[in-house]
Amino acid sequence: MEADQRYSTRYLWNSATTCSGARFDLRAVATHEWGHSYGLGHTADDTGLVMAPSGGYCDTASRTLGLGDVLGIGALY
Repeated sequence: MEADQRYSTRYLWNSATTCSGARFDLRAVATHEWGHSYGLGHTADDTGLVMAPSGGYCDTASRTLGLGDVLGIGALY
């Protein structure tokens, strides 16, 4: 597998341990996009899952895979 990711400079990004303000969490977005690279799509159940269709500002909870994300990867590999 090979994948490249680029992040727009039109958005404000957070890369610190904590987040505040109107910034997207870089680690959470990267985790989500890597999920696509591994073959995962968006999930209809967005409660606590990285592969939810959208995320909000400072969504640091999505830095870590939820059970549904782990099961999805397990089903593919």
